[in-house]
Amino acid sequence: MDPHPRPSLCVADVNTVKQVLSDRGGLYPKNLGNPHIARLLGKGLVLTDGDDWKRHRKVVHPAFNMDKLKMMTVTMSDCAGSMMSEWKAKMEKGGSVEIELSHQFEELTADVISHTAFGSSYEQGKKVFLAQRELQFLAFSTVFNVQIPAFRYLPTEKNLKIWKLDKEHVLAEHAP
Repeated sequence: MDPHPRPSLCVADVNTVKQVLSDRGGLYPKNLGNPHIARLLGKGLVLTDGDDWKRHRKVVHPAFNMDKLKMMTVTMSDCAGSMMSEWKAKMEKGGSVEIELSHQFEELTADVISHTAFGSSYEQGKKVFLAQRELQFLAFSTVFNVQIPAFRYLPTEKNLKIWKLDKEHVLAEHAP
């Protein structure tokens, strides 16, 4: 906990966000003020500055090479094809079926990430993805709250949920 708190600003304007994110001169230091967001994002590109940021960027940059991304399209197509096959199977069982697309596309995105980044399926990593989704909800629901020192140590409903996720060790290896 910082004994000398500093003011922070939440930016929502697209052009200003681009300017802040492309800052190479260190004019906009990153604020780790919200511990829930810091826990969700870890100590990677998003929350690091200076030499740490340069080192992380150098490590992940090759993964976003255009040739590597093109090679991933087959995997992405296979994942989408599996989703479509599931939809067809549901329709064959009952004729017309209601499909909640938001949830389906969340699972498709998780499946693509699982296959391309980790070589496994969404089903194999489902527990981690569900825990991440719950932590995302908890973290982003606190973004605009006033950050009161030591509040994260009080047994509030949200803190109890986060502590439960920690006890299950689902998120422990990704925590800052």
